[in-house]
Amino acid sequence: MQITDALIAEGTLVQEERAFVLSDKGRAAFADLGIDVGPLGRRGSRLGRACLDWSERRYHLAGPLGVALTSRLLELSWIERTPTPRVLSLTNAGRRAIKARFGVTLF
Repeated sequence: MQITDALIAEGTLVQEERAFVLSDKGRAAFADLGIDVGPLGRRGSRLGRACLDWSERRYHLAGPLGVALTSRLLELSWIERTPTPRVLSLTNAGRRAIKARFGVTLF
């Protein structure tokens, strides 16, 4: 959720009810991360879904854009899968990179 909040704060994502729309700035920001959003949907479409996290009761990025971001963070080895399904672990390199890119401190 902290990364989603940071993306909203910087103007990369715009929340529209229960969806996220990628701004023009957002397209460039995702491209800088190595994510081609072109195949994910048409310009201005709702590429992200706002999914309510059951534990924190806050929305995080889901849908095609959330999957693309998660996949890229895995490729960069900023996060890694754990033996427990649906659980990811933050790497030390990821902790530093996420702080530098998104201004978010994760533990």
